[in-house]
Amino acid sequence: MKRSLNPNETNGQLSYEYDRGSNYEDELRLTTALSALIPEDDTRHPDHRFFQVVHLISEYAWVQIHYELRRVIEHLDADRPQRASRLLARAVGLSDITVQSVRMIGDHLPQHSLLMMRNALPDDATGLDSPGYRNLKRVARAVSKSFEAALDRAGLKLPDLIAAQDDTSGSPEDSQALASVREGLLRLDSGFLSWKHTHLIMVWSQLGGQPGLRDEGRATLPQSLGGRSVSTLETRSDVPLFPELWRSAEEAYWTLGTRHDPGTCPVTH
Repeated sequence: MKRSLNPNETNGQLSYEYDRGSNYEDELRLTTALSALIPEDDTRHPDHRFFQVVHLISEYAWVQIHYELRRVIEHLDADRPQRASRLLARAVGLSDITVQSVRMIGDHLPQHSLLMMRNALPDDATGLDSPGYRNLKRVARAVSKSFEAALDRAGLKLPDLIAAQDDTSGSPEDSQALASVREGLLRLDSGFLSWKHTHLIMVWSQLGGQPGLRDEGRATLPQSLGGRSVSTLETRSDVPLFPELWRSAEEAYWTLGTRHDPGTCPVTH
């Protein structure tokens, strides 16, 4: 049975029709996906649909990233690092979508429109309840454990993988493959941090509270719908998914940075 996303549109050429019974729509479950969109007559603002679609795109991307990371765990547990690396590259590409989605809101949703819609949203409709965001943090811990176990079985440490990335190192293939996994995890985490920083910049542009321009006379900072200050977002914006990988990068700096006095190195070997 044919349906329309804008059934009250009188001009047939402007009607958005779907659910035409095609195999394409059936295979993709497209009818169900489109039915999730807020009917035009129920939108709170002309930009409400844009706001919803951009968020849904991000959530779908998070779902697939989560799926790919579960497959990464399977390959790492079976000592197939090359396959894990390939899937990580796919996850990194998907993470770019989430960053671009936040940019779309910051660049193309007028502040006045957002604030008017926000006033009509229910209390505590906070993005921190995003299942994609929350589940990614959880699955990342499982990925870390599988990666650490794979390193132990190979008799390798993170410094060995960093050295293996040098083309002159002559490291064996297993080191090279696991080094690619480490690089993929760092890229994925970079994408996650980019998403958080881009989101923070978007919040500053739409709600205010930019640290360098804060009104010291105000008792409180702008707040999320959950009642959290923008300072909470600032605190969380630098928390990575894979902290040990970032620590190893700094340790490599102190170990290999021969231009600096080794006596100032904070790393204990």
